[in-house]
Amino acid sequence: MTDDDANGADANGADGPTPEGRLADVAYDTDGWTNRQRAKFTETLLDAGVSHEWSGTELVVRPQHEAFVDGLIYPEGDGD
Repeated sequence: MTDDDANGADANGADGPTPEGRLADVAYDTDGWTNRQRAKFTETLLDAGVSHEWSGTELVVRPQHEAFVDGLIYPEGDGD
């Protein structure tokens, strides 16, 4: 699944469980964001207790946090 946002964020996640039986992590491409935007977003995630990691400009979160992160990135439901 790929959702494009006007702010340059993409949500990329595989449907269904991984071979280990858990849902795949969800990745967001934030290439169009500034470092300051990424730092502020990281603070928001930390304050909310959302486990995440960065791989370059790609933000990766666990599937249980997808709806929350989507709500932050796509505040008006633009991600669907």
